[in-house]
Amino acid sequence: ILENDSTVGSLVGFNALGTKKKIYPMYATQKESMPLITVWETSRIPDQCKGQRSTSFRYGYEVHVFALSYDALNALAIAATDALEDAVVTSPVNGVQLLTKIVNVNRRDGAYLEDYKAYSKILSFEATVNEGQST
Repeated sequence: ILENDSTVGSLVGFNALGTKKKIYPMYATQKESMPLITVWETSRIPDQCKGQRSTSFRYGYEVHVFALSYDALNALAIAATDALEDAVVTSPVNGVQLLTKIVNVNRRDGAYLEDYKAYSKILSFEATVNEGQST
């Protein structure tokens, strides 16, 4: 969703190789210039299902945004939040179907990365998905 959002994409730009936008699962695989985004799965809680294995789960995600200035950091945090909360997803994403809208549940300052001279923010989101959805 973040990679397909034009505002987020224009703010983070492309990686050093020019092959993909600077949005990564967990961490950047090589040293990249700022700004960039990493996404972490923080929880996967099954819905209660009587006598059967659940196929729907409440997922938690953290979106870590990094930028060289606090103003650029806030602009990227707002763009990422808007992209996720405004997402209308009608087909499966990464093999799962969203059952609820993606909801921002927290936003906080992260660590200052001295090596990069970069600020960070951590955005927390939740959504319920159906993992039994065929893709």
